[in-house]
Amino acid sequence: MREPEHEGRGRDEIAIDRQLAVVRGIRARAVFVPGNHDWAGGGERGLASVQRQGEYVKGVASEALDVVYAPRAGCPGPKAIGVGSTVLLIVLDTEWLLRYRQAPAGLECAHSSEGEVGRALESILVDSAGPANRYAIVLAHHPLKTNGPHGGYFGLTDQLFPLRNLWKPLYIPIPFIYAIGRNSGVSSQDMSSSNNRRVRNLIEQSLARSDEQPLVYGAGHEHALEVFTGGGSGAKYLLVSGAGSKAMAVERGDALFVSGKGKGELGYMRLEFFKDGSVLLSVITDGAADCSDIETDCFRPKVRYWRWLSDPLEAGVQLGSPPNS
Repeated sequence: MREPEHEGRGRDEIAIDRQLAVVRGIRARAVFVPGNHDWAGGGERGLASVQRQGEYVKGVASEALDVVYAPRAGCPGPKAIGVGSTVLLIVLDTEWLLRYRQAPAGLECAHSSEGEVGRALESILVDSAGPANRYAIVLAHHPLKTNGPHGGYFGLTDQLFPLRNLWKPLYIPIPFIYAIGRNSGVSSQDMSSSNNRRVRNLIEQSLARSDEQPLVYGAGHEHALEVFTGGGSGAKYLLVSGAGSKAMAVERGDALFVSGKGKGELGYMRLEFFKDGSVLLSVITDGAADCSDIETDCFRPKVRYWRWLSDPLEAGVQLGSPPNS
């Protein structure tokens, strides 16, 4: 978010307001978790940008609009947010961790170094989630695993015509140079980067040291919908839900489910926590893949994938297909 006097400030506010509109006037809480684009630019400019954004969200919060910005703008977290008596959200700002190992002078945060962040994450799992028998859900912008461009996979169009990522009409062939450059780790936003690997290792080690394994580590960043088992990440499941605005090419690989550019569908994920202890994951898309003629009114939300994340037999839930939405 740019300065109030900047000519682009109005567009910044519109972008936030459109997201706020999703929960305006309904009984729901919105949690804004910043990512790399919120930290626009580098150094002090990026820090000031995310702090302005946090102040803006805080300023519009009211009784009629239950919205929080977490962690505190410009700080890494972790921030614990209780959802009833069943769920504990643990929110991290992974872009902060990519930029800093130690908080810069003058920035006051509850946890001011990567080591403190890791220990605090472990402590929340042990002291807050475990004793209360809550499901722990860790939320951050950057994924621990992805089979999309940030994970090193590029569709043929991206490999042959990479300039289209800057401007769609630029069909100038530059074969494979883009993919090779991205996979060399030049950007901390990609998993091939040593800096990105450092942050992932920090999070995974903190999760693994706790006996209270999070049910989910949820992220965005990649413009796709991906579901993985946790593997050695320290979480039971890894979710990537970044297809709210656009879809990029993504490879199936070892994922339980993926939806990307090939299907052309936008969507999101939903977790439902039932009183008997069962947890249902639904991946919901806009239904675009079912449309043969985009001029007709054929877009309908579709549950493209669902899975019980807790053992439904132990929870007393009958196996079956949940209702479509």
